Amino acid sequence: MRMFGWLVLVCLVGFHAPLMAQETSLADDFKKIRRDPPPESLTQGHSYLTSDEAELYLFKDAVTERGGLYVGLGTDPNYVFAAWSKADVAVLVDFDQNVVDLHAVYGAFFKQAKTPQEFIALWEKTAEESAHAAIDAFDAKRAKRLKRIYKAGRKKVLARLEWMRDTWPGFGASTFANDAAQYTYVAKMWNEGRVHAVRGDLTKDKTMSDIAKFAKRRGLNLTTLYLTNAEYYFPFETEQYPSNIMGLPMPEDSVVLHTFPRSQKEYRYVYQTGPVYQAWIKSKKVEDLRALIRRAAKKVGDQDHLYRITKLPNGKDTAQAPANAPKAAEKAAE
Repeated sequence: MRMFGWLVLVCLVGFHAPLMAQETSLADDFKKIRRDPPPESLTQGHSYLTSDEAELYLFKDAVTERGGLYVGLGTDPNYVFAAWSKADVAVLVDFDQNVVDLHAVYGAFFKQAKTPQEFIALWEKTAEESAHAAIDAFDAKRAKRLKRIYKAGRKKVLARLEWMRDTWPGFGASTFANDAAQYTYVAKMWNEGRVHAVRGDLTKDKTMSDIAKFAKRRGLNLTTLYLTNAEYYFPFETEQYPSNIMGLPMPEDSVVLHTFPRSQKEYRYVYQTGPVYQAWIKSKKVEDLRALIRRAAKKVGDQDHLYRITKLPNGKDTAQAPANAPKAAEKAAE
């Protein structure tokens, strides 16, 4: 029996060794995510190097501790959500190369600074020499370009981080800008090579489809997808957008985060599960996010700007009743 056990072990090792040898590193898999071509023009003609979404703390409960793969557009909110969700891997996407380059500056500073205070200080004018040294150490080949992006965004990024640090705790939402544990989590992701920024367009045929392939190769579920307000600018049926969304491996407990302008300074903050969003995209029953919000979104509690979509195109509501709810309530929630 003992000899049989050894033979089984040898057979198993012999079987798996070639497969293990073929496994690629995370860095190599990141390289397989292709860039989409740059856009013909930028939104309103300029780069958005900081977010102007003031109430993203409303999403905190929706994204907390989801793990898995995080995919997000834009700039600073991605690090907030990556920490809240405790993402295993983060892929950051934007069609503006300047935003992608800014993420490299973030990465350089996350690798250099040990605390939120040190990180924010690197965006101050007086820290320019230290900031440049961090950029040189991070990517000497692209340092000149990254320093230009740092100069272009420094003041706005500093103001955004300081504002988030000083105001969000008042809404019960600490972030990497003021919480040491969250900062350490994101910095560790960068130091371990688990963050990747790429120029990509939601409506094109390379980046998003490659992210889906990446997730499947790595055995990752896309648990958090942050689309910011991109859907304000195109209908759902634009080019490759439907197939890109349908191809993403989003489980029942995944969450998709949308923001939608309600005025020049305010947004609606809307979330739903990945499968619910995919069902609406597949149904073709709404032409854009505005129509979907109008048809299916409901306010969450007494929050004026936070909405949740649980209804499917067939009218069924996917919202789950509380575990201790009476049977009648469970029936009503079906």
